[in-house]
Amino acid sequence: MTNKIKNIIVLALVALIVIIGLMKCGADKANKELLSQIDNYKLSEQQFITKRLEDSSTLVKQQQTFLTQKEALQLKVLDLEDKMKRVSSQVKYTTKTKYEEIEVAFIPEGYADTTGISAQYTADGKPRKDSIAVPQEFELNQKWLSIRGRVNFDGLTIDSMSIPNSTTVTVGYERKNLFSRLEPVVTLKNENPYVQVTGISNVIIKKKKSIFQSKLFWFTAGVVAATAADIAK
Repeated sequence: MTNKIKNIIVLALVALIVIIGLMKCGADKANKELLSQIDNYKLSEQQFITKRLEDSSTLVKQQQTFLTQKEALQLKVLDLEDKMKRVSSQVKYTTKTKYEEIEVAFIPEGYADTTGISAQYTADGKPRKDSIAVPQEFELNQKWLSIRGRVNFDGLTIDSMSIPNSTTVTVGYERKNLFSRLEPVVTLKNENPYVQVTGISNVIIKKKKSIFQSKLFWFTAGVVAATAADIAK
């Protein structure tokens, strides 16, 4: 075996060791990133910022969580809906709609059956405040709440109720100031000011890079190829 062949073999073994080392480093880095993302995900289930905008709508903001689809499925933080096989991102959130002290007036023209009802006026001729004639209809039409129903002798009946809302989910990057770096965030905007976000979580699916996509791998391969060509001359 000539020295050239021996040198090429040694160079090939060195290149193989370097490649294995790169793969090991890549795996270690991926594991560290995964553990970091798991911690962030656990925290992000509870951590989010809610801001009231000038138009009375609310904006919720949360940092993005990056995982591969396999990792997300293993951690059970990703749901594949219907026949979907490949996901780009998924945002889950819960809301509650809360109204306080909403006054609903009776309909003046509403039918009021007073049969069997005691007098609605006190002895001095003043209207009683401790009772109403039933059945009595009521109705309220506002931008964020519409409700209609009637008061019966044995309870309250709601004929219809509508709570409109428009939700916008945005996945992107923001910069806190001119010199700060871009931060990946998810924002959720509800137009209805009475809709409150009680929980939010997100997962952004990242593509797992192979060793062939590493710049260091191709740099090493180029050095090895150039050296082998020089030896073979």
